[in-house]
Amino acid sequence: MKDIDTAARTHFIRVYCWTLFPLMFMLVFAPVSFGVKILTSLLGALVAIIIVVVITSFMGRSAGMLYGGGRARISLREQLEGELTTARVSKIEKRFEDALVAVENVLAKDPDFPDALLLKAQILWEGFTDAPAARSIVMKILHLETDKTAPVYRWAGELYKEVAKGQPSIE
Repeated sequence: MKDIDTAARTHFIRVYCWTLFPLMFMLVFAPVSFGVKILTSLLGALVAIIIVVVITSFMGRSAGMLYGGGRARISLREQLEGELTTARVSKIEKRFEDALVAVENVLAKDPDFPDALLLKAQILWEGFTDAPAARSIVMKILHLETDKTAPVYRWAGELYKEVAKGQPSIE
């Protein structure tokens, strides 16, 4: 069971377990008040407990199917966002070497990640004033991103213009 499904599954099972168990309890112990023998009632309670366990077990599996079959549905790029955020923070703090190392780690896992490529181009341009490297990375982004209305495409285009002017606009 993956961590992403745990909370949803727990909630799903808890709701149904706390709904079914009292119902089974009432069905077993209500006959006692109508004169049914205790032994029969205890046997009924045992059967009720077994039924609740089987039903909640089945619901746990069905919850798994409802909530993604127990597999994480987080894409690689979503998983890499944390590392990319670390690189962004390092860039903001003007620790360009650390930022470059962090973004390189991301690109080692996903070399065609446009956000990471753009950040690398920004780091190379703003931190190291390496126009040829920044320009080649921006060209790769413009080639990879087919949606010309995507923010990363527009940002890459703006960075390309900035690199062409020859002066980084460090904020």
